[in-house]
Amino acid sequence: MVKKSKITVSPAPASHQFNWEVFIYVGVILTGIIICAVIFMYPYWYHGRVFPGVVVGGAHVGNYTQYELRAALQNKVDEYSRAGIAVSGLGSSVAVYPTISALRDLDLTYDLFTFDIEKTAQEVMSAGRGVHRHILARSLSALGFRIVPHVVPLSYNINNEAVALFIRQEFGIYEQPAQDAALIMAPQGDLAIQPEQGGQEIDMENILNTISREVAKGAHGPVYVKLIATSPRIVRKDIEMFYERARALVAQAPYEVFIDAGTLPDAYINRRSQEDVKVKRDFTMRQAIDSATLSSWLTVYKSGEAPSLGISTFALVAFLAPFHEFIDVPAHDAKFLVQDGKVTEFQSSVDGYRVDDEATRQNIENYFLVHREKFAPIAVGIERAKIHTAEVNSLGIRELIGTGTSDYSRSPKNRRHNIATGIGAVNGTLISPGEEFSLLKTLGDIDSAHGYLPELVIKGNRTIPEYGGGLCQIGTTAFRAALASGMPITERRNHSYRVRYYEPAGTDATIYSPSPDFRFLNDTNSYLLFQARSEGDTVVFELWGNQDGRIATSTKPSVYNIVVPPPTKYVKTKELPVGEKRCTESPHNGADASFTYTVTYPSGEVKEQEFKSHYRPWQEVCLIGAEEEDIVPTPSAVPVQENSIPEG
Repeated sequence: MVKKSKITVSPAPASHQFNWEVFIYVGVILTGIIICAVIFMYPYWYHGRVFPGVVVGGAHVGNYTQYELRAALQNKVDEYSRAGIAVSGLGSSVAVYPTISALRDLDLTYDLFTFDIEKTAQEVMSAGRGVHRHILARSLSALGFRIVPHVVPLSYNINNEAVALFIRQEFGIYEQPAQDAALIMAPQGDLAIQPEQGGQEIDMENILNTISREVAKGAHGPVYVKLIATSPRIVRKDIEMFYERARALVAQAPYEVFIDAGTLPDAYINRRSQEDVKVKRDFTMRQAIDSATLSSWLTVYKSGEAPSLGISTFALVAFLAPFHEFIDVPAHDAKFLVQDGKVTEFQSSVDGYRVDDEATRQNIENYFLVHREKFAPIAVGIERAKIHTAEVNSLGIRELIGTGTSDYSRSPKNRRHNIATGIGAVNGTLISPGEEFSLLKTLGDIDSAHGYLPELVIKGNRTIPEYGGGLCQIGTTAFRAALASGMPITERRNHSYRVRYYEPAGTDATIYSPSPDFRFLNDTNSYLLFQARSEGDTVVFELWGNQDGRIATSTKPSVYNIVVPPPTKYVKTKELPVGEKRCTESPHNGADASFTYTVTYPSGEVKEQEFKSHYRPWQEVCLIGAEEEDIVPTPSAVPVQENSIPEG
C-alpha cells in the first residue's frame, strides 16, 4: 500500500504581515510627541512677539513685535484722540475729545483722559506669559487665545471731575434740582411753608462708567445721557415740627449783628490805619435784620436723620459780603531775595484777618435761636503767615544751586501779562527742608480777581474763556530750574502737543488747576529760595540754597517718531456770526522725546530718571459760525495712519 504524504500549508512569516495595532500605537505616540513639542515650543516660536488671538482696543495684534505694538498703539491713541466719543441724549449731542483744545494758546490745552501706552504694551506682551508657573500651563493658556481671543483693555487715566464738568456744561440745562420744603415769608407778611418738590439730574455715575468702558475698548460710543429722579431731603412734616418756634422768632424782629472795633487786636487796628482806613477803637459796624431777612435765613436741616432748626450758611454768605469787604485783610508770607550774596527781606510777613462765616453762623444760632437775644457779634479770625520775617537769619541760604530759563518771544499781550503775574507769585517763595514744592499751590487762585487774563478754549462746539494761558511757561521754567538743582521731581507731565515756547521738546511741564501740577522735593538740609524774573523775552528762575555737593546732569533730549499733523479740522459753532471763521495758530508735528536725568550724591549714590514725552500732532482747528440746525457734533471716524492697528 502506498502511503499518501500530508501536505501542511504554514502561515506567512509575521514580518510580512501589516500590523495595524502597532501602526496606530506608533502614530499615537508620534502625534503626542508632536503635540507636546508644539505645546512646549509654542512660547519660543513667539518669543518677543504677541501671541495670536490677543486683542487690544478692538483690534487683533497677534504676531506684533514690541516695537510694532508700541507704534501701532500710539497711532491708535492718536486716531482715537481725533475721533473722540459721541455723547448724546435729551435732544443734544456733543463729541467728547480726550483733550480740551485752546484756540490760540496751547498752554490751555488739558486732558480729560489719557492713555498709558507703555503699561498697555507690557500687559499685551505678558498675555499668556508668566501667569502660570509651569511652562505647559502657560503654553496651553497662550494656545487657547486662538480659540477664545484674549482681550486686553487700553490702560488709561480719566479725570472724572473734568469730564463731569464738561457733560454738565453741555447738558446741565436739562437738570432740575430737587427743592426741599422751606420756610418762606408769605405775601401777607406771615411765615409759611413752601412744600418740597422732586427733581431730576443727569445720571453722571452711569455716564462716567460708560465712558470709561468705551475708552478701555478704544470705542467711540455713542454714550447716552439720561436723567434720574431726585428726592428732597427735607419734607413738609420736617418743617411743621419747627413752624411755631420759627414764627415766634420772626415776629420778634428786628435783630442786629455787629463788629465792635474795640474787640479787634491792636495789630489789626494799626495795619488798617497804615492803609489810610479810618478805623478807631470806638468804631462799630452794625446791620439790622428784619423779619423777611431772618425768615430767609431760617432753615431746617438734618444731621443724620433728625431734623433741626438753624441758620442757612448759603443765605448768610451774601449778607456778610459787606463785612468781608470792609474787614478782611490777607496774610502775607515773608519773601526774600538775594542781593550782593546775602539773603534780604523784600516783603515782610503780615498776619491776616478775615470774617469767619461759620463762627458767625454759630453765634447767630446761639444768640438768636437758643438764648433769644436780639444782638449777635460777627466773628473775626486770624490768618497766620506761614513764613515770618524773623526766619531770615536761620534759612541757611548761601549760594545759587540751579537756574532754569525759557523763551516766550512773540507771545501775545494776554499771555505776557499772565507770565508776569505768575513770575510775581513765584518770586521770593521759600521751600523748607523736606517740603514738596507745588507750583499750583504757590500760584494760588488763577482767575481775574488775582490778576489773570482769559483766553478761549474749545469745548464741544463752543468757545469758552478760561484763565491760565502762559502759566505753563512758569511750569516749564520751574522744571528746568529743579533739574539743574538736582531736586527729585515728584510730578511732571508734558504738554499734549509741542509748543514752540518750550523747545527743545521733552523739557516742558504743563500745569492746569487742579491737575496736573508740577512738584519737586527739597531733599536738602536747608531752605530753598526761588528767585524769578524776566529778562527781555526770557523767563529766569533761580534756586538758591546750600550746595551739598550733589551733581545733576541731563542728556540732550532725543526726538523721534515724527508725525505730520492731519488736515485742518473745521468745527461749526453758534458762538460766531454765521460764515465767520476763526482759526488757531499753525499746526505742529507730533513726536516722541526722552532724556535721562542723573543726580550723583556725595555719598556716591546715583539716582537716574528717564523723562519720556509724547506729543500728538496738532492740527489747525478752525471755528466756523453756523446756524443751530447746521451743527452736527457727532464725531466721525478718522483714517488710521501708517503702522496703525488694523481694525477687526
